[in-house]
Amino acid sequence: MKCSLGLTRGEYKVFELALKEKEWFTVSALAKKMRLDRTTVQKTLGKLLKRGYVERRQFNRDEGGFVFVYKTIEKKEVKKGIIKTVHAWARAVEKEVEEW
Repeated sequence: MKCSLGLTRGEYKVFELALKEKEWFTVSALAKKMRLDRTTVQKTLGKLLKRGYVERRQFNRDEGGFVFVYKTIEKKEVKKGIIKTVHAWARAVEKEVEEW
């Protein structure tokens, strides 16, 4: 799974737990659940955001300031992407075997 998503083992672990979250979550909340440093989770979520696996929104606090909240894309969309990648790999392997 992690290979087809282009993720490292650590990134996949963060993504896997994030997928289980039903609501928007903060970096701190996810880091606490994973028992990881907040900056580690923040960097990973940034990578997942660039790849389109998570969404980010700014939540303005009543007392001032803001916090970013995250949510993963729908699992069915992740599955579609994996299947697309696997089919592309299969076509590439088939082509290489034919040319061999």
